[in-house]
Amino acid sequence: MRQLTNSDSNNERGELSPNNKILAYSSDSFEKGNQEILIKNLETNEIQNISKSSGMELIARFSNSGKKLYYGTNKDENWEIYVYDLKTKKHKALTENKEFDGDPRILKKK
Repeated sequence: MRQLTNSDSNNERGELSPNNKILAYSSDSFEKGNQEILIKNLETNEIQNISKSSGMELIARFSNSGKKLYYGTNKDENWEIYVYDLKTKKHKALTENKEFDGDPRILKKK
């Protein structure tokens, strides 16, 4: 077993990319009390805040290809699911309704 984060921040709900090279997780290390989605390159230990919003972001999940990351956010005042393209670094809302849409689920290929 290997520890992947080491800080006094609230680091939670981590998921490894399909190639085990990137860790995506929720953390308040950039602003206490505000969870953001961070990605950590496990080869270089570089950490990036990909969400950078005033809302809360939780529960990041990789696509089967590892090229996209799905996550829940309430940055638009309601929990919705967004997708982040790791190559283009663009975010896109996938849901837009008043119900809770904050926990993306990815059907894993076997």
